Amino acid sequence: MQVARLAFRTLDVNDRQRSLLLDALEHPGREFTIEDHRARQRIAYQTARADMLRLEALGYFDRRKIGKRFIFIATPRVSEDASPR
Repeated sequence: MQVARLAFRTLDVNDRQRSLLLDALEHPGREFTIEDHRARQRIAYQTARADMLRLEALGYFDRRKIGKRFIFIATPRVSEDASPR
C-alpha cells in the first residue's frame, strides 16, 4: 500500500481524492457515492461532488445513475496507476 501512496502522490489530485483512490484500491468493486464521500471527509456536498467528478474525468471512476443517486465504481486505471513504474 505504501507504493500506491507514493504513486498516487504524483497525480494532480487533492488529499481527499487521493484517499478515495486508496480506498478504491483496497476495496475493488466497492460502490462510492457523493454522500458517502461527503460524510467521511466532513465536507460540503458540492465539494464532494466536484472531487468525484474530477476522478471520473481523469478515468479513475465510472459513474452510473441508480434512481436519483450517482454511484461511482473504480476503473482498472486505479490499480494500474498504483503500480510502480
